[in-house]
Amino acid sequence: MRSALLLLLVSCGAPQSGGDFDADAVIDTHTHFWNPQRPVPPGRPKAVPFSNGKVILPGDYIGPAKGAGISGTVVVEASGWLEDNEWVLELARTNPFILGVIGNLSEVLGTPRFDAAFARLCENRLFRGIRLARAEDLARPEWRAHLQALSDKGLTVDLNANGPTGLRAAAANAALFPKLKIVLDHAAYIEFKGPPRAEWSEAIRAAAAAPNLYCKVSRFQEQAGVKPAPVDSEPYRPVLDLLWDAFGEDRLCFGSNWPLSDSAGSLADAVAIARAFVRSKGGRATEKFFHANAMAVYGLKPRDSHH
Repeated sequence: MRSALLLLLVSCGAPQSGGDFDADAVIDTHTHFWNPQRPVPPGRPKAVPFSNGKVILPGDYIGPAKGAGISGTVVVEASGWLEDNEWVLELARTNPFILGVIGNLSEVLGTPRFDAAFARLCENRLFRGIRLARAEDLARPEWRAHLQALSDKGLTVDLNANGPTGLRAAAANAALFPKLKIVLDHAAYIEFKGPPRAEWSEAIRAAAAAPNLYCKVSRFQEQAGVKPAPVDSEPYRPVLDLLWDAFGEDRLCFGSNWPLSDSAGSLADAVAIARAFVRSKGGRATEKFFHANAMAVYGLKPRDSHH
């Protein structure tokens, strides 16, 4: 097994020192789970706000993930329902392959309900931050104190900064929270086909100039423009070169977007494509890209597989 999974010792605050992952470990920083067959939550019209109609649980992911060399994952909760944070954290409690959870507090951000909901989530050591749907939301004045609370706890914001406009907004608004770790999901949905347009290159570099902005290299198979996506790393290289040149080896991390990524290619192919690119950067850079940067930005530790 690539990673000796030790007990998770991360608090809801800043990352602490402790055991490390093996040098070959791969952390997938972007997965989703859902169950449309679960009981309908009180006051909701259905079991989950969206799904492909299938039950998607950790047991469906772990086999293919281990086969691809993946050692653990960070789950990103796309649902805006407050109770779905508790649901995914319960999945994490019973599945040590889940190293952390990025929740979703969009229902209560900017409302008096935030403090209690946030405090409850912070009781769980696997809660590592929240997802925001738009880069512009960082500047909403009614959210300012709540986002500052995440920063004060050393937690992370995953950000859907969609396109050059979103990237520019992310770059401008990141300065409002200089100590808040902000991760750009899916490389802002840039297309991974051919040389990036000048507008994209300029926006990527503007975002990278903000020192607290990180970039998740995920969903690249889906953004390749063809299905199935190429399994050779060369078609992805022009965009990967741009991201590497802009963010450097300390602010990029790997993710898959599973199970949605299955529509374009396998987990094994995703890891192989990324590894073929990053191995030319050297062993330490490879470790950073595949796990060390994820550990730093999300405050992750290995978990005990028998816990």
